[in-house]
Amino acid sequence: MLRLTGCAFEGLKGFEKLELTELDAVTTLIGPNGTGKSTILKVLYLALTILSNKTLSDKLPTHEPWHRFSKATLNFLSTNAIPLQHFAEKFDQSAVHIKVEITCTETEFRIETVGLDEIIMISPANVATKSRLRALKQQVAEIKKNIEELDKTAASHQQHPNMHQQVMQLRGQVTTLKSDQSKVEQELDSLNSVSLAFSNSNDPSETNESLESDRSDVDSFLGELHFPPVRHIDTGPTQGNLIPDLINLLLTQKKGNWKESAKYSSAMKQLGHILQSSADVYEEGANSLMNINGVSYEKASTGTHATLSFFGVTKLEGSDSLILWDEPENGLHPTRRSRLLELMFEDGRQFVVASHASEFAPVFFKKGKVFRCDSDFDQETEAVKLKAIHVADRRDAFAALEVLGVHPARTLFTANVVIWVEGPTELLFYRHWLNPRLDKHGLHEGYHYTYMQYGGALIAYLSMADDKQFESTFDLLSISRHPVILADSDLRHDPGEEQPQKYLKVGAFRLLEKVEKMNKARPDAGIFQLTTGREIENYLPSAAIHHALRLVWKESEKYRDLFNVDKFEVGQYEAFDEAIKTYLLDLNLKDKEGKPLGRSCWNNKVLMMEHALKFNGLAEDKLSWGCSAKLKEVEDFILRKCTS
Repeated sequence: MLRLTGCAFEGLKGFEKLELTELDAVTTLIGPNGTGKSTILKVLYLALTILSNKTLSDKLPTHEPWHRFSKATLNFLSTNAIPLQHFAEKFDQSAVHIKVEITCTETEFRIETVGLDEIIMISPANVATKSRLRALKQQVAEIKKNIEELDKTAASHQQHPNMHQQVMQLRGQVTTLKSDQSKVEQELDSLNSVSLAFSNSNDPSETNESLESDRSDVDSFLGELHFPPVRHIDTGPTQGNLIPDLINLLLTQKKGNWKESAKYSSAMKQLGHILQSSADVYEEGANSLMNINGVSYEKASTGTHATLSFFGVTKLEGSDSLILWDEPENGLHPTRRSRLLELMFEDGRQFVVASHASEFAPVFFKKGKVFRCDSDFDQETEAVKLKAIHVADRRDAFAALEVLGVHPARTLFTANVVIWVEGPTELLFYRHWLNPRLDKHGLHEGYHYTYMQYGGALIAYLSMADDKQFESTFDLLSISRHPVILADSDLRHDPGEEQPQKYLKVGAFRLLEKVEKMNKARPDAGIFQLTTGREIENYLPSAAIHHALRLVWKESEKYRDLFNVDKFEVGQYEAFDEAIKTYLLDLNLKDKEGKPLGRSCWNNKVLMMEHALKFNGLAEDKLSWGCSAKLKEVEDFILRKCTS
């Protein structure tokens, strides 16, 4: 299977040079109207349609003049071995990078070079178009036909002695035609012969070896590369004709063997997820039917028809197809857009999408790429200059969202979930354990969720309410509708059956009540989570704190023979600094005043946490007091808020 990994075009109207790099499973073009998004799709369509002809040169496919380029460079990655039947002795391996260069005139195209990895396989010169070859072949055929007719006439005239002169004239015409035939056949042979160049250089002129080959062999070679077939879906009416085909496909799978039946089950699960409704296909007499929530799909909404059509595109096209999709958001609810994007990532085909919808802009997805299309008016030339800019980092991402009309002041909230932690120590801890969990699901800090620090006792000044804005306190819900508040319990003993209001600080308990009230009005709106130990450090294994102690307090090297990790332990409700104090005093490591040594170093909670998290062998299953379950609770909550 070939995947398009990059492309560059020259000679396009409006573009100085159009270049799209690092294309992935889903590539999205965003930007306001008039910035060239649809044009880029049509340009790609023209280039890939040219390759689908599987020939070195021919007439251009039907196209609009402003979609025509003077030169295109397309880069592909083959994940399968390429069976080069004509050139097997030259190249045959998997995971091959293929580079194709195409040039166009107003009427014709020509494939200038085809390179596999660093080896240029084809570098033809003066290649005739297929139409020219067809014309020459037709001319040869007509000459042969005329010769046959003249030969027959001459043979019939030869039986009459008084027609000797006419016979001689006919023989002369045949001789002239045979001369013409020879000339045309020589031209045909010349044009049908292609000079193939093999080189380890990117410069086609620096060839190591060349050979002559028949044009048909070279065209067969192009066919063997199996360039991806292309499908363009326009912004016009939905592909409604796909729905009956989709129903028939699903019915065939439903009645098939276990493999086909498994495909059917998977497809119906995906379809139900996108529609947010139950779907079923069945036969009634000679009719193939589909119901959505028990009602014929024909009676469903326009948006449902659009969803079914789009689902059909992903199921009915070949598995190696490249889908060019202009404004897939048309007629779709935002939730369905998000689920359609999920389907694209799962589908296996490659998609290039032009969109105005943020749901189709996978800025932080590992298999997604976004390009922001822009236009500038050049006052000197009085022309519009178009460009496509890769959205490569966080700053680009926010600029891209602004282009789509997503502004914090307009949307009210800046993140789906805000995780509130007490201070930098807690921030280090939760980032270390939560971020990798969420990265596995394609969720990224600063986009899907973010952290805020409330600063210990300052929790007393935080509050939240769905129905009003606070003036005297800081309203958490003005930043995010889904807060996660992580607080130290500050417990010094097992609370047993004791209620939270008995041991929590006033500010913390007030927030707990607010979250509980909010969750009654909006179920699963937020989380208030207390540590099961005294502080965040109590989750760490004692060995990790012991490790941090020795690294933070440099003078400890003088007494390393005294240190014994087996004799150091931090209890569930014990402050880690008190445990260190007791440990050092037991080792008689104290100053003249009887105070433990190094306290100015290991009292630095942030530095201690940094070093503890780097402890060799530290893993989540080594954390104490049910910490892993607490992390899982937060992970699941963020997943629900960011992927539903």
